[in-house]
Formats: sequence, C-alpha cells, structure tokens
Amino acid sequence: MQAPHRFPTAVATFTRSDDLLVNVHDRRARDRLAQGAAALLGLPFLGDRGEDDREDVFLVPADTLLVDEAAAMGVRNDRFLWGGAAPFAHVATKAISHGLPWLGARAPAGWNSALGDALGDAVLTGVTAFDPDEALAAGRALLQFGPVRVKQVRATGGRGQTVVTAPDTLEAALRDQPDGQIAAFGIVLEENLTDVETYSVGTTVLGSHRIAYWGLQRLARLHDGEEVYAGSDLDVALGGYEDLLAFDLPLKARAAVEMARRYDRETFAAYPGLFASRRNYDVIIGKDRNGATRTGVLEQSWRIGGASGAEMAALEALVRDRTPRLVRSFTMEVRDEAAEIPPGATLYYQGVDPVAGPMTKYAGLRP
Repeated sequence: MQAPHRFPTAVATFTRSDDLLVNVHDRRARDRLAQGAAALLGLPFLGDRGEDDREDVFLVPADTLLVDEAAAMGVRNDRFLWGGAAPFAHVATKAISHGLPWLGARAPAGWNSALGDALGDAVLTGVTAFDPDEALAAGRALLQFGPVRVKQVRATGGRGQTVVTAPDTLEAALRDQPDGQIAAFGIVLEENLTDVETYSVGTTVLGSHRIAYWGLQRLARLHDGEEVYAGSDLDVALGGYEDLLAFDLPLKARAAVEMARRYDRETFAAYPGLFASRRNYDVIIGKDRNGATRTGVLEQSWRIGGASGAEMAALEALVRDRTPRLVRSFTMEVRDEAAEIPPGATLYYQGVDPVAGPMTKYAGLRP
C-alpha cells in the first residue's frame, strides 16, 4: 500500500552539536529566517528541535544535512527543508569544485572523479587534495602559473583563505592548517584572480514559492587584514533560472547565471542522492596573472547563508504581488553594534557577538 502523501505541519530549526554555525549573529538570523519561512508557509514555528523528534516539520538546519541523517528526521526531499541534504559529507563543501591532483590521489569514500572534468571551465584552475604531501606537490605545480589561493573547504564568509606566491609560503600555509583537517576534509588550491567581482547566483524553493536571483557581494576588511562577507544586493525573479534570464540582465550577470546553472546541473548529476531547496553559488569574475578575464564558480551553498535575508525580503514581496518583475533586495552585515537600520528593513541581529565582535545584520528591498 502506498504511503500517504505527507506535508509539513510546522517549521523548526535544527543544529548539530558540531555544526559550524556557532556565531550568535548567525543563530539569531537563522531563527528570524525560520520565522519568516513559517509565515510564508502558513505554519507555526516551534523553535529548535532535537534529532529524535519525529513530527512532520519543515526544517531550517544550520548546515547541509547528510541524506541518511535527514531521512531519520523525516526529511526525504526538498519539500521538508530550507537547505539541502548530501549523500557524503564532502559534497557539502568546496572540495567538490575541483578534481584530484592526479589519478590515484587520495580521496574520501563516495568521491566522484568524473565531476572535475565535467565542470571544466565553469570553475577556475585548481585542485582538491586530501593528503598534505599531495597538496604541497600540486600547489608547487600551480605556482608555476601564478599566485595560488589556499582555501579551507568548510570555511564560510570568505574566511580560511590564504594567497601564496612561492613554495615556502605555500608550505607555511599548509603547515598552519589544523591537525588532521586536510586528511579529514580536504584542501582547495586554486588560481588567484585580481580586480574581482563576486556574484551570488541561485534558486530558493519554499513550499509552492520559487525564486531565482543574481547579485553582487560586498566585502569588508577586518583589522587583521582578512576580507569577509559584508552583504549582497540581489535581483530576484519568481520562478527558475529561465524566468530570471528572460529579463534584460547585464552581460556579466548573464554569464554568472549560466556558469551557476552548469555547476548546478553537473553536481546534481554526479551525486544523484543530493537534494536541496536552496542552491546558492558564488561566481567570480576577475583578471588572471596575464590580465585575461576569467570567470568561474567558487563554491556552492546548500544551506541558508549570508544572502538569505535578501531572498526572504524578495520572496515576501513577490508573494504579495506575483506580477512578473524583478525585485531588488539587499542584506547588510555591518561591523558596528550601533549601525542605523533603514526604514522598512528587517533587523536580524544587533549587538556584540562573542565570536565575531560588533555586528548589525539587516535586510530589505531597494526602491
């Protein structure tokens, strides 16, 4: 007998004990986003739930779930979460954006070696390594063609990245990685671009509501010199990529959307068990060492992220008025606990985060 068709009856957040979403401002923002999702879905919000809860809830997890983990909580497809579920842990990280250094290089169980070739020029020149010695050898080879960016695969918001220009700085960057991290999660080594613009491109589905968007990210430089995510400006359309591309987009934006579509198509084909209601891709456009323009997807995000506040603002506006149009929305992360909030914006956090320091986060619509 066929199982009855199930629907969520409430919305809840979910956080593992080892999730990376440890900042207070991220947790507060996720709670506010979950409340917004509950309002759009017409469901009550329950707050945080435990792994053993069995209600038919719509989950807003802190990170991408594993497929088996999601199934144990009743989440078997993208109708039951704002985020995603991956068949293997590495699929949820930057690691899958590049192939291995060479045939026979170390890789985790479930690694799809064909994906790197399938992505082709949709990503920058680079490799993913799961062995420190292999990472060093691969990095030295890449350095012959210019500076290399060393990237921790689970870091978010632009953190955990170092640009190296010589073998000795490469060795130091790899030596500075936390013990066992490369073997456990991998490390990305990628050509470094200059004069860059970073685009956010993606789709989000909440219940019967679907949007597609493109936008530009803003960066802020911290006191230690590290550049971190500071917000996004998005152009958002009802529907999927084809609906977004029906509008008259700037040439660079159109190129970024097409790159993201290709990355999306190839990764979901490479890992059939993967499902996600939020599919966000960071696409970079910049200059290589020879001054040539290069474009490529940097990473994917199958969980709520920095641009989700702007997505929610646009969703709320488009649900109110479903006339085909582009809505312009924004999200801001200001390193100031007393920053002024513009009229009509939604406040997600304001205060001094114990980890990130002074912070004000808000989102809204552009005129």
